[in-house]
Amino acid sequence: MPLWRNEAALLNTFEVPHLSEDAIRERFNNSPANVHTLIAEVGLSSGRRQPVGVAWIETFHTRRRHAARLRILMLPAHRDSTLENALLEGVLHHVDQWTGLSRLETVVFVDDATGLALFERHGFEIEAHMRRFVMRGGAPADVYMLARLRPAPHTATPDASSPEQEAQS
Repeated sequence: MPLWRNEAALLNTFEVPHLSEDAIRERFNNSPANVHTLIAEVGLSSGRRQPVGVAWIETFHTRRRHAARLRILMLPAHRDSTLENALLEGVLHHVDQWTGLSRLETVVFVDDATGLALFERHGFEIEAHMRRFVMRGGAPADVYMLARLRPAPHTATPDASSPEQEAQS
């Protein structure tokens, strides 16, 4: 799979290069129950489809079950493209319509203006600047922790003059 062999694609992620084909297959075929994967593909002239991006939504447990972590890996030729935008929109549709999650978190390297702009366009906000958070290119790198909060669903409250309250008086 070219995604994991392309160091430029891995540069702005926490993914590591040089995974074996078996490790990659295992990751997609046997992902944990709390991980949902969306794949972006392009059509080839041969009629086959080639994966050019992937997004993982990893839900948390217990007191953080309202939240999930998002990771996106995209080939450089498709970064800041309609395809990357569509992948993130697919993630947000899944999260908003099918999961009940109210918080989606991700991290972006501080020098990745393209990645930061993508997430900010979709309602993510910077919550923290994490210094020396991860190794990148042999040196510690800073990242921004971002989150997108979905407003809590509006619940109707009984009106003070409702028949139920009058009956209780």
